[in-house]
Amino acid sequence: MDQSDVEYTRRQKSENYLYLKPKTILRTGFRIYKNHFKDYYLIAFKACLWLLIPIYGFAKYLSLNGLISYLVFYEVIEEPDTIKEAHRFIESRIWKFFSAAILVIFAIQIILLIIKGILLPVLIVISGFIYSLFSQFNLDNVSQFFLQNKIFNDFLIAIHSFKYFLKTFIYLFVYIFAIGHLLIFDVLLAVTENMTAFESLKYSKELTQRHLSPILLVTLLETLVIIPGIYLVDSSLSFITFPLLNNTEKHPLLVFLIFAIYIIISFIFLAFLNSYCLAIKAVTTHELIKISNNFKIK
Repeated sequence: MDQSDVEYTRRQKSENYLYLKPKTILRTGFRIYKNHFKDYYLIAFKACLWLLIPIYGFAKYLSLNGLISYLVFYEVIEEPDTIKEAHRFIESRIWKFFSAAILVIFAIQIILLIIKGILLPVLIVISGFIYSLFSQFNLDNVSQFFLQNKIFNDFLIAIHSFKYFLKTFIYLFVYIFAIGHLLIFDVLLAVTENMTAFESLKYSKELTQRHLSPILLVTLLETLVIIPGIYLVDSSLSFITFPLLNNTEKHPLLVFLIFAIYIIISFIFLAFLNSYCLAIKAVTTHELIKISNNFKIK
């Protein structure tokens, strides 16, 4: 084998390595999650309880999620840390998690505003064209004309359907962008030293920009796993609370009981869902860092 063949083989191996493997990520994440289920679940449940407190509770929720990510990440690299030590490290950056989350929300809103700002003039032009098209009939009430004519009524329904489809597409596009590029910012904050909230978003985008498809595939497979659980919880809530709803007029206090049942069952399931998804996300982050080969962690 000559030198060019050697270089080609090395390049081929390198290119093969540059791709995430969803099957490996899901298998590794589930294995770690199963081995430490009790610890991760209890942390996730505590995080859910903190959501009952505004602002500071949300910050605590994010930091406890970061704690799970931290523990999973260091399990993957076979340098496990104790919950106590990990909590001390994570607690010192609680407001960084909060700031980063606010930046993500702000970024998503800015993207939505930009897209709407681009599309709004187009929709105005289309609406003006349609109005001018039918104004030639010299109708005093164009809306009434639509209602009295089936063809035009169907056309109006089609226009509204298109607007709904366009709105759905915009939100889906922004959701995919957020999932694909800003997915791992909280894990990076948890496992790296001296990183700011803004830097976590920046590096998250850098690490994920070449791996959008496998990241979305992992997210899709992850979602398919939890859908049966969502259906089960929804059915359970309906089964438990439906008989009580019929008696709320006679017993007003039942409203508070129903609300408490909803909160408790929702938090029980959310803790399970959160801890599982965070384990998968931490493994995904580890794989992305390993692929980049130039990212410094704690």
